[in-house]
Amino acid sequence: MTTNNRFLLAAFLLLPLAGGCGSRFAGEWVQESAVGLDGTVVPSAGERRVALRFDPPTTVRLGMYMEGAGVVEADTVSLSAYQTLQNRTVAQFGAYTARVEDGQLVTYIGGEEAGRFRRVTGRSVFPSRVQLPHLAHASPPGDAAAAPEAEAVAGVTRLAKPVLLAVE
Repeated sequence: MTTNNRFLLAAFLLLPLAGGCGSRFAGEWVQESAVGLDGTVVPSAGERRVALRFDPPTTVRLGMYMEGAGVVEADTVSLSAYQTLQNRTVAQFGAYTARVEDGQLVTYIGGEEAGRFRRVTGRSVFPSRVQLPHLAHASPPGDAAAAPEAEAVAGVTRLAKPVLLAVE
C-alpha cells in the first residue's frame, strides 16, 4: 500500500471523529432524578419520564419515556438542534445546558441543576424517525352500479365523484 493510500485511508477513518460522531453525548438518556422546589435531588418516580437522544453532529430528540413499556411515546417526540461548547464537554439545546459527569448526563436551566439522566444501553427506546402511513381496510362496493364513474382528464383516468372509505 502506498503512502498516499495509507494517508487517505487514515483520513476516512478519522473523519467521523472529527465531525462529531465521537461525541460524549451521543446516544439515548432516560431521566433518573429531578431537582425539587427546595433544591434537593429527587429520584424520578411515576410512569412517564423525560428521555433524550443525541444524534451527532447537531440533532437532539426529546420525548416522554413510558416506564411500563420501556419505550418513548412516538407522539411526544420533538427535534431540536444542539451545539457543543468548551472543547465538546458541554452541550446546549433550547433552555438546557448539559454535561456528562460520572457517567450521568446532568442538565441545567439557567445555572441551576434540572435533572440527571442515565445512558440507555441495548435496544433503542426511541421510535424510528421514519413513520409508515396507516393502511385503511376498505370494503368493496356492494354492487357494480354503486361503483364510482371514471372520467379521463388530459389522458389520465380519474374518479368523477370522490369515494369515502369506511375504516373498520
